[in-house]
Amino acid sequence: FGRCKSLKTIKISKNTVIEDYAFAECQVKLTFLA
Repeated sequence: FGRCKSLKTIKISKNTVIEDYAFAECQVKLTFLA
């Protein structure tokens, strides 16, 4: 993730976080389960 910028971090629950990353060529949505 060296070139991406985190647009927003949304906490849905205690251990679920969705982060939207904007890349130079594409936009990717990543979901992390802690």
